[in-house]
Amino acid sequence: MVRYLPLCGFVLCGAILGCQDSAIRAQAPGSEHPFTSQANAEGEYGLYHVTQFNNLGQPTEYKMLASYHLQAGDPVGFHWVIDKATINAPGAAMVLEAYAGDNKTTLGPVTTMIEKYYWSNTATWSSYWKSEPAVAVANLAMMK
Repeated sequence: MVRYLPLCGFVLCGAILGCQDSAIRAQAPGSEHPFTSQANAEGEYGLYHVTQFNNLGQPTEYKMLASYHLQAGDPVGFHWVIDKATINAPGAAMVLEAYAGDNKTTLGPVTTMIEKYYWSNTATWSSYWKSEPAVAVANLAMMK
């Protein structure tokens, strides 16, 4: 029984961390986070462009492209724009567009498999990435 106590504590911490509302509200492209979502609370939300990740999946090179003050429930996310006039052209590409509330930003085509865009609460962007590896390990331990 005593030898399982540390594992129980670890699983409990993972469950608590895993149930927290994510700082990342939307992601494109990718499937770790929704493509569209809503601001979970009033505050400042930033659009981040990540071009490099370390081996733990944490961004090492990123830039905030835009920042907006949003109310809880305001929409945030991404959508693809297709130019129907050039869709059959050999070099045709879909263009990614980001939105937050009433604001829209054209991001252009995604050119690499590594780059990703995120909408996040600016106050919790850094702390989210610091805790993300621990949450992933806890989810594995709980077989989520």
